[in-house]
Amino acid sequence: MKTLLAFLLILTTYKILAVPLDAGFFDNESPVLTYSGSWTHAVTSSIAINGTTDTSTAVSDTLTFDLFSEGFTLFYLFESDGADIEVCVDGDCIDLATVGGASNGRAEFTDLDYGLKYVSITNTDGNTFYFDGVYIYPTDLVTNNSQWSQQSYSFSNGGTAYTGVVDFVFSSGEIALVVILSVSLSIQIVRFVLDVWGNK
Repeated sequence: MKTLLAFLLILTTYKILAVPLDAGFFDNESPVLTYSGSWTHAVTSSIAINGTTDTSTAVSDTLTFDLFSEGFTLFYLFESDGADIEVCVDGDCIDLATVGGASNGRAEFTDLDYGLKYVSITNTDGNTFYFDGVYIYPTDLVTNNSQWSQQSYSFSNGGTAYTGVVDFVFSSGEIALVVILSVSLSIQIVRFVLDVWGNK
């Protein structure tokens, strides 16, 4: 029983501290994106942002990621065999068609509620979906910051170059919460180890 409780505590704390995608651009080959189904990775394309796309040709192939932002832009390719896709943010879904002449496509999702969100992108008709990347908008978490960091990003799309520096801002209260959770977890692990050791 103690083992089960310790495992649940560790799992719960890990889930609380899990980090969604930072602001910036993530191309189709980014390891932080999760693919399920029969995707073909790193397919060469002369019009893709970084020269390749990941393609789906089966119904229910899905791409997922978490983000903490009020918006993002999905980049894909229009092609003559383009798929219909469903994009869902926390269960609210819209349908997009990617059939058309060979060109860059994008869909912007803005004014999302503040906070952690789960995004899924699903092939709904079995035609080819050419995923090119996703740009997560920067979010100014709070003012009165006591700690900050920066991330640079750059990419090009349709001959237009995008570059910038994103500031991530955290309050002393948020830092304190992470420290308290970490200390609490450490204390519980020490207690668990001592209990197990004492019962031998």
